[in-house]
Amino acid sequence: LIHIGIDHTSAKTQSFSPEDWGGWNDVIKKLITDLLDDHSTHWMWKDSLHASWLLIKDTTPTALEQLCITLKTSVQRQTPFTVSIALGNEFNDLTLLVNIKDELRSTLQYRMIQGGNKIFRSEMLKHVSYNKVIEVPPSIYKWAEETVQAMEHGEEAAIRSLRHFFNGLKNVTSPFVIHE
Repeated sequence: LIHIGIDHTSAKTQSFSPEDWGGWNDVIKKLITDLLDDHSTHWMWKDSLHASWLLIKDTTPTALEQLCITLKTSVQRQTPFTVSIALGNEFNDLTLLVNIKDELRSTLQYRMIQGGNKIFRSEMLKHVSYNKVIEVPPSIYKWAEETVQAMEHGEEAAIRSLRHFFNGLKNVTSPFVIHE
């Protein structure tokens, strides 16, 4: 299973109408279809305006990895977007699909830390424990509170507090901490 998400949209693409987005989504869908072997069995569906799912049956991990690399490059060259791709492990039990989808959505959150236009593998989540998820550094809480208070005292104080807050976020290695 592959989760494909369009990365941050530029000011230009934010003005796209729903019809424009539909057209670009068709282009991306055609790129995917062209990359897949005509003999492969696959299913593709939209998750949202900016995200799609692709389930491919009977393919090797190496071929799947190559497909993701080629797709990422093709989208960047032929559209005004970049995409990030969350690549799941092979599975044989379709009842696991919902859990794997949730895992890949979480994996795709790593683009907040590492940037877009990348391929993220679900193994990345295995290195994050639940305890790490809720261990937000106290300095981040401190600067968040000070930022809220500084907003009452003027723009300059708020900007200074925000700089400290974002400097604290630079050291965070988990998207779950940022989400928290």
